[in-house]
Amino acid sequence: MVESIEHVDWGETDSLFYWIERCSPIRCIDIHFRHAWSWHAAALVGFLLGRIANKVWNVPTAVDEGASLLMIARRKL
Repeated sequence: MVESIEHVDWGETDSLFYWIERCSPIRCIDIHFRHAWSWHAAALVGFLLGRIANKVWNVPTAVDEGASLLMIARRKL
């Protein structure tokens, strides 16, 4: 039984994933990841630039409620 679902503020890991996605030179539309050297290189570039952006700008200042949800539930006995 679900007790509550709450929004969680941006955290360090959420921020890093945000910046990696923003800095990646390849944008995925249909395929999550393609086994090609260009996609591997784009993932590496996105990771490296994302780490730098995360250090410089830290957590994004977004007007939304955050990047995650927290569900609190109880198991029926």
